[in-house]
This record gives sequence, structure tokens and C-alpha cells, in this order.
Amino acid sequence: MSQSMNNSGPIKVAERVAHFKQDVWSIFTPLAAQLKAVNLGQGFMNFPPPDFVRKAAITAINTDDCNQY
Repeated sequence: MSQSMNNSGPIKVAERVAHFKQDVWSIFTPLAAQLKAVNLGQGFMNFPPPDFVRKAAITAINTDDCNQY
């Protein structure tokens, strides 16, 4: 933690997001476990992806279709 930060109490949630009661991860993680699905939503790999996966990702990102990346 930065020394310039004030540690005067709990973090106050911004009013613009205070109405959200549940985040997407707390919904989809139990659902993936219940359905025995592979949950690709969070976590960290402990091995490098195969080359064909990297190439497919590069191709998808470089395509001029609309996507979130």
C-alpha cells in the first residue's frame, strides 16, 4: 500500500455502482461448477498456450469484425 493512502476506514463503494448486489463471477463460477463446465472466466494458466492457440488468438484479434478485444 502506498504511504500516501489514507487508512481511515473501510473503502466506500461509489454510488454509481452501489446498487449492484452480485458480480458476474459470483454467478458464473458456481454455475460452471454445477454444470461441470470448463470455467475460462478467471484463473491463471501455469503453462504456456500451444502455438496454434496463440496463432488463432492473433488471427481473431486482427480480424476487422467487431469484438470486445
